[in-house]
Amino acid sequence: MYLSNLSFYFDTECKRRKFAYISPNLKYMSRIIYICFIVTTMFMSSACSDKKNYTIEAKIVNLEGKPIYVIQDKYNEGFKLDTLQPDNNFFRLKGSSNSLTSVQLYFNDKTELMSLYLKNGDHITLEGDANKPFEIAIKGNRINEEIGDFRKRNSLVLERLREKEKNFVTHWNKPEYSQSIKQLRASLQKDAIAFIQEHKSSLSSSILIYEYLLDIDNYAFCDSLLKTLPPDAKPVNLQAKMEIIFSKILKSKIGTSLPYFTLRNENDSIIYSTSFNGKPTIITCWSIDDTLSMKEMRYQKNWYKELDRKDYNMVGISFDMDVNAWKNRLKTDSLSWKQVRLPEGWNSPWVKNSGIVQIPYTLVLDKRGKIIARNLQGSILQDYLIKMLGEEDSLKQQKDNRK
Repeated sequence: MYLSNLSFYFDTECKRRKFAYISPNLKYMSRIIYICFIVTTMFMSSACSDKKNYTIEAKIVNLEGKPIYVIQDKYNEGFKLDTLQPDNNFFRLKGSSNSLTSVQLYFNDKTELMSLYLKNGDHITLEGDANKPFEIAIKGNRINEEIGDFRKRNSLVLERLREKEKNFVTHWNKPEYSQSIKQLRASLQKDAIAFIQEHKSSLSSSILIYEYLLDIDNYAFCDSLLKTLPPDAKPVNLQAKMEIIFSKILKSKIGTSLPYFTLRNENDSIIYSTSFNGKPTIITCWSIDDTLSMKEMRYQKNWYKELDRKDYNMVGISFDMDVNAWKNRLKTDSLSWKQVRLPEGWNSPWVKNSGIVQIPYTLVLDKRGKIIARNLQGSILQDYLIKMLGEEDSLKQQKDNRK
């Protein structure tokens, strides 16, 4: 408004004087106009620049000067990793994405601080206590504020769940411990479903499905729930991720055949998947770098000795790319049953075709190579195997009696 008035004054003065001369006052006025023009241009340029980026500004106490790690998941562009060094409990991040993208913040110990969903033009502020991450206030746009409110409502449940999952490795084979984790997750899922049903037009609903509901065992429910949301409530990149997960899980659903493979064992001999036909088969996908995988393999070693029988196959498929480290681990831990390795690890076409989305991951095949159970671990897998072998013995006995 001020600039407009000055311009009007400049125009009328020039017309009145018929450009005969420029007075000293008018020269001064023109300088003011020029300065205002420059300032306005800089402001507009800054505003345009902000629209080309998203910004996070955080004031979080008790960070103790430790770095914050950031993973920016840019759709169709891969991941961008950053390390932020807080200054007096303050840190700032600027990024760029034309579509809604996931920005994950992690503490120094790799524990997740939170996930935010941002696009260019967003300016998010965080304020709270690093010791109470689920109560950190999020302001800046509706999506993240709604997710922040969900976290606050369930802060006690989320805190307990994080603690239990952190100590899960040491309580791996306690059914009551696993049950308590399921109950906590069920509580979160109940609140998430209630929110989704009341806010179907909100982008936050898709995010809650992805963050808190999506699981191997309830993918069908998540798929159906996602289909009830209007197109505007489904971020393109997030929907694409979920559809990929759905398609992968379907590849290993009960009743399907495991994709054929030829892999080499620790002695460099070729193992054919068709060689398992004719017997029930337990396949475990694992990696020496994954703590839960190693826990599962050591547990399997204990009951494999007790159930070392010739009427079933047991196979470990390693995702390790370091062949020597893998061989050394087999030897050190005495993992003596059939072991093979995927040289490409997670990049293997077989992984994509078989629907493996996590490790450790187990598949139980019948005599024809059809999947009859999946994702069973620890004592649950052992009990399933004992029951299956018992049924096989019973059928064999019935056949012998008929003779």
